[in-house]
Amino acid sequence: MRAKTIAGLLVTACLTWSATALAQVENPDFRIRAKFRTPNDGSWISDESVGGADFRVQSRFLQVYYGGVHRQDEFKFKVSLDFTLVSGFAENFPGSIWDTDYDVYINDGFVGRLYMNTSTLGEGALEYDSRHPDPPALPLPEEFPDPVGPGDVARAFPAAATLPAFGDPLPAGTPLFEQTFGEEFARGDVNQDGKVDEDDFPFLDSNFDPADLFGPHIGPVAGDFTGDNRADIFDYYLFLENWTDSHDPPAAPAGATDAPTPTIAAPGLRLAIANPFVHGREIRLYVPAAGEVSLDIFDVSGARVASRAVPTSGAGWQSIPFAGRSDGGATLPAGRYFYRARAGRDVVTGSFVLLR
Repeated sequence: MRAKTIAGLLVTACLTWSATALAQVENPDFRIRAKFRTPNDGSWISDESVGGADFRVQSRFLQVYYGGVHRQDEFKFKVSLDFTLVSGFAENFPGSIWDTDYDVYINDGFVGRLYMNTSTLGEGALEYDSRHPDPPALPLPEEFPDPVGPGDVARAFPAAATLPAFGDPLPAGTPLFEQTFGEEFARGDVNQDGKVDEDDFPFLDSNFDPADLFGPHIGPVAGDFTGDNRADIFDYYLFLENWTDSHDPPAAPAGATDAPTPTIAAPGLRLAIANPFVHGREIRLYVPAAGEVSLDIFDVSGARVASRAVPTSGAGWQSIPFAGRSDGGATLPAGRYFYRARAGRDVVTGSFVLLR
């Protein structure tokens, strides 16, 4: 495998990292979405899906794989709401709390106003198109957050009396909608048909390169399902995790091993997170020598939520159970987390997104 050197350390990751890979391919296969659903409160519009926020990469040359959508990429961002198909719409929507324009925020910054009822009662959209900003789409503002990826949060508040400035912080009160962005297509669904199946396997099989002799492998069409610019056993593990067909999945590509040991000039601590989309099941560490390895996981406030100390008898991969729970056994909510692993003088830090 090929190693990436970051501050003298070698890191491998099988999740959504803060680092981003750019590819020159024609298949736009990075999409994230936050679906908006009304509260389950027994009202006329209880627990109804009414739209959401959606990013879709448009460029055929600069595509972001699993690292977030950047301003330099050509993509569409759209927030749309449609209440017209909800039972009781005609009687209940006019004059309700939902009958309002909306101020849209990504994380804690204002990104635009969604105007309702401009053409049809109960419908509205806010859209930025960085490639073809034809009306009603808008050109992408310079202040648009960069990047935006899984784990970020979209919120929609009732429109304020005064239009906020771009980037203004969240207003007081409770948003009418709040949802975390997740990837629209499961990793491994290369052809984006909603299934991870035998039609997707050839992309990994034909590009499988456990020794990384022909890398970098950027994007799913090159066999990289995990976002680490490799086509190796971790991509196969993820393919198995997301397999959708009722029959057995294909066997691992030729040359696959269950415990790949990287060949690197200066061995150091390496980290990988497997099975990211079912709460996480294990964290794999490659340690350069015998000794104790410590691993700490922090939430976005900086509070440590989980820690592990693992004795090792020699160099090699170590599996640490991690089911997305705190040290106290509580289920960790979906969102971004930070990690720090230490083995001797080697320290690896970074972030990942836990999806549920």
